Amino acid sequence: MSLFRKLADLWLNFSRGERNGILVLSVLLLLLIFFNTLIPLLPQRKITQEQKNKLLALADSLWHVPDSFRVISVVPFDPNILAEEDWQRIGLTKRQAGIIIRYRNAGGRFRKPEDLFRIYGLDSTWVRSIIPYVQIPQSRAKETDTAVHESPGGEKKFYSQEYHKPTNPGSHYAGEINTADSVALVRLNGIGPVTARRIINYRTRLGGFVSMEQLREVYGMHPEMLKVLNEYFVCDSLHIKKIPVNRVGEKELSLHPYLSRWNARSILKFRDIKGKITDVNELKDNQILPDSVFRKIYPYLSVE
Repeated sequence: MSLFRKLADLWLNFSRGERNGILVLSVLLLLLIFFNTLIPLLPQRKITQEQKNKLLALADSLWHVPDSFRVISVVPFDPNILAEEDWQRIGLTKRQAGIIIRYRNAGGRFRKPEDLFRIYGLDSTWVRSIIPYVQIPQSRAKETDTAVHESPGGEKKFYSQEYHKPTNPGSHYAGEINTADSVALVRLNGIGPVTARRIINYRTRLGGFVSMEQLREVYGMHPEMLKVLNEYFVCDSLHIKKIPVNRVGEKELSLHPYLSRWNARSILKFRDIKGKITDVNELKDNQILPDSVFRKIYPYLSVE
C-alpha cells in the first residue's frame, strides 16, 4: 500500500505535460511489444531458389549496364567509317560520338577493337559490350595514322600521327598538343603566356592529354581559345605518361587531377588485399573506383 501511495504521489508531482508524455511513451511501448509478439506468428511467403536466381540476375544486369549505355540492334561495324548518328544509335551521346568523329577527322584510326578504350569519355562497360561487334578490315588495320589539318587559308597539311612531322609545314602549323612548348602555344591568337603556362602545368599533372576536350578543364580556358587550339593542334594519346598502379604510392596517385586521396587509398588497399593488379578493369569491376572516376583515369593507368 505504501508503494502505491508513493507512486501516486510521484505521479501527482509531475506536470500535466510530463504526465501526457509518459502516457504516450507507455502506449507506444505496449504497441511495440504487441507487434513484436504478433509478427512471428503471421504466415510467411517463401521465395523459391528459382525466384532468387531471377532477382539476382536482374539486379546484376541493372548494376553493370547503365540505362544510358544500353545497346539495341547492334550489327557488326567498322569504327573507322561508322557515321555519327549510328554511334548514337548504338548507345553513345551526341558529345561522345562527336569526340570519335573529331578523332577520325584528325587522322586517328582504330587498328583493333580494343583501341576504343583510348577514346576519352567512353564508358568502359559500354566498350566491352560493343567490342564483339567491331570488325576492322585487315587492310585498314595496317594503315599508318595520317592526320589532315586545314589552316584558315584553306591550305592542308599532312603529318603522320606516329612521327608528328609535317610533310608540308606552312607558317600556321602548330603541332601535337602533348609535345608543344610554350613558344608554340603563345604564337596562336588569343593564347597568352599565362594560358600557355596553365596548359603545360595541367598537362604535366595529367600525364598528357588523351583528348583535346580535356583542355576545357584548364583553368581560365574560354571557348574561343579552345576553338583556336583545335584548329592548330591535334592530340595523340600515345604521348601520355601512364601510372604503374602496382608500384606507385598514395602521394603520387592522389596528385593526379582525376583522383582524390580517398581514391588513392582505395586502390592501394585493394592492391594490398589482392596482390598484383593484372587488369586495370579490376578497379571498376570490384567497385574500387566510381564509374565516373574510372572512365577518366583509365587511359592513365598501367599494370606493368
